[in-house]
Amino acid sequence: MAVIEPPNDENDKNTIDSRNRQLARSTLIVMIAFAVAKVISLGQTFIIARRFGVGAEWDAYVAANRIPELIFTLIAGGALSHAFIPIFSGYLAKNDTDKAWSVASHVINTIFVATAIISVVVFVTAPFLVSEFVAPGFESAVQQQTVEMMRILLISTLIFSVS
Repeated sequence: MAVIEPPNDENDKNTIDSRNRQLARSTLIVMIAFAVAKVISLGQTFIIARRFGVGAEWDAYVAANRIPELIFTLIAGGALSHAFIPIFSGYLAKNDTDKAWSVASHVINTIFVATAIISVVVFVTAPFLVSEFVAPGFESAVQQQTVEMMRILLISTLIFSVS
C-alpha cells in the first residue's frame, strides 16, 4: 500500500528554483555561443576584406553570403533559440534524458532536412536569385562569381545547420 505524502511547498520551491537555474544557465550558454559566433564572423569579415580588398570580389562575397546566412538564421537559429532549448532543458531538468535526446535527434534531423531542401532550391535558382534580387547591378562576370560563391556557402550552411 502506497503512502501519500502531503504536498511540500519547500520541495516544490526547490525544484522550481533548480529548474530555473538550469534554464538560466542553458540560456547563458546559448547567448555566449551566439556572441562568440558573431565575433568570429566579424574576424572572418576582416580577414576576407584584407585578402580581397574592397572591390568587386568583396561585393560578390557579401552578396553571395546573404541568402545562406538568412537560411541558417531563420531555420537553425530560430528553431534553437525559441523552441528546442526550452524543451530540451525542461526534459533534462526532469531527469528524462531519454526523451531529451529523442527530441534533440528529431530537431537535428528536421533542421537538416529543411535546410537541405531550401539549400537545393536556392542552389538551383541561384543564377536567377543573384541577377534579379541579390545583385542585379553587378556586371555579368561578378554575378557569375556571386552565384559560385553562394553555392559553396550553401554547402557550409547545410553543415552548420547540424552543428
